[in-house]
Parts: sequence; structure tokens; C-alpha cells
Amino acid sequence: MMERKKPLAGGLMVKTGLVCENFRGIIADTTNSRQWYMARVRCKMWSCELCSQINRSQWRAHIIDKINVIGTFGKWWFITITAHRRAHKALNQRATLSNLQRGIKTLYDRFRRIIERGTEKLEYCRIYEHHKTGKIHAHLIMRGTFTEATGELDKKGNDKGLTRWLKDNAAECGLGYQASAKPIKSGEAVHAGFVASYVTKYMTKSAQGFKLFPKGLRRIQCSSAFGALKIPDSQYTWTMRPGIFESDVLKHRVTDVNLQHEITTDDFEQEFIYPPELSRM
Repeated sequence: MMERKKPLAGGLMVKTGLVCENFRGIIADTTNSRQWYMARVRCKMWSCELCSQINRSQWRAHIIDKINVIGTFGKWWFITITAHRRAHKALNQRATLSNLQRGIKTLYDRFRRIIERGTEKLEYCRIYEHHKTGKIHAHLIMRGTFTEATGELDKKGNDKGLTRWLKDNAAECGLGYQASAKPIKSGEAVHAGFVASYVTKYMTKSAQGFKLFPKGLRRIQCSSAFGALKIPDSQYTWTMRPGIFESDVLKHRVTDVNLQHEITTDDFEQEFIYPPELSRM
């Protein structure tokens, strides 16, 4: 089957020839008795190539939307945090992750102390990302008007004052000294679209290689006001079907009972039976 691509939210191109690796069932909308719509129940796991592409697209759109609509004053920042050098040298592949998990909470509490009085509540979205070596670092998309920010930028676009504070405090929290804080501004090099694209770039299975995160770990975690990803309500009324046969679909009725078969995941490759956009929900 020829592989084609279909654009999704945020301009991401998703390969339509892919299928969910953990296909679990079929749901159907039978509101119109003469025309059924069917879709696969995808697993939504990051370890699945199709689902990771869809997840990435949805999160990219969500991040852009939240940066653009949350808050009327205060600043947005793109913050990068690394693990301590000892964790990078450890034989345990999860040492950098464990180090980040311990240190980020303490560092976040310190961020709260440098928020200017009278400004809005600190909000964030935290994303874990693999180095090419398999080690892990973290990005924070954070909103806050910080007393340590000077507005003076270095050649890399980092705020000199906040980056200096971040380096010192990250080290004191047991994290790596390599850290940076860039302001996110509309019309500038570091804008909402750039940040959303950057932090989600390596979230597909193929792009990761696939380097597995521990089971149960949240790849992306958001504060309450930033909000977790929410999928809009569907225009269809979906019902789980334990078994669907070709003869159930009136448009493609099979008159010879001996020739009909139960619909499987392979049948979804026939786009004239199953609209491809529905199988990607």
C-alpha cells in the first residue's frame, strides 16, 4: 500500500499508512441506520508509532493554545534543566531521570519565591526528553514575573539574570549547572510555535529510537491552570462493538453468508469502507 501523509493539528504530518500497534477493538456510530462510521480504538501509548505521532500533534496544539491564552500579565519562559554530572556518569540508565525527579520539585519551590508580588500564579508544563546518549533532561514552559529576570539577553537568547539564578539554584538543588531560561515572545525567535515544536520534536517512537521511559512516568506534566490535554467531544455517538461483520454494513452488504467475515484491523486499510480520519481519533 502506498504510504501517504495527512496533516494534523499544529501542522504535523502523520503517516496515514500506519496502524496502531496495540489495536484493541472497533467502535461504531450507527445513528444513521443506512450509513455506519467505524473507527479503531487506538492505544494512545508513546511506544506506538501511530499513537505517538497523534499524541505529539495534540500536545503541540495544546501548548501553543495555552501559551497564547493563559494570563494577561507576567512572562512566559522556556527553561532547560539538566541532571547532575554524577548522574550522567552513572551506569544506571535511569540515574539522570531519578536525579531530575528529586531536584525539580525543590527548584520549583525556589521559583515561587522569586515571583513578584501581585502577579499571577506560577504555571508550568514540564517535559522529559532523551539525549542522543539515552540520558534525560527536562524542559519547563513556565509563566512567571520573576524578580531575578533582567531583560538583558546573551547571544543564545537567554535572560542573563534569570539564567544565572537558575544555574546557581539548580546546582544547589543537586541538578546540573547547565541550565538556561529564554523569554517566549510573539514575533521573536523563541515564540509559542517554536517552543511547542521544539519540546515535542522527539516524541515519536521512531525519533526516540525507541528509548523507553519507566512504566507510569508522565512524559508531560502540567500545573492545574495550564491544564492537561483534553480531546474535544466527538460529533459521533460511539458504541463499542464486540464483533462487526461485513453484512452489518449496508453499503457493502455481503449477500453470500459463506463469504462474509468479521471485520479486523486489516480492513481499515480499505479507505472506501473506513474513513481514514476516523481511525485516528
